[in-house]
Amino acid sequence: MENARREEIVAAGVRSSLPGVRSLEVVYGDVQVLALSAEYALASASFRREMVIDSTGAASKSQGAVSWLWRNIDGQWLIVHGHISHPLDAGR
Repeated sequence: MENARREEIVAAGVRSSLPGVRSLEVVYGDVQVLALSAEYALASASFRREMVIDSTGAASKSQGAVSWLWRNIDGQWLIVHGHISHPLDAGR
């Protein structure tokens, strides 16, 4: 599978898990996908994200690393677990 297609699939999964977001711009880099079996796959990437929350209009920017465990359920690849790591803010 091409990297561009992998990024589209990952972005679609993220958007579906954030229903309260008005807009979402995510740039993924270094996307890696590891097939664990015919039913499971592990994806990881670095990211830069900018989003606007629907209810408040507040904008948020972040960057870091993400990983997702995908499962093929009834022919659809769905995220069943995810983890996001953000760098610590040294000024806090």
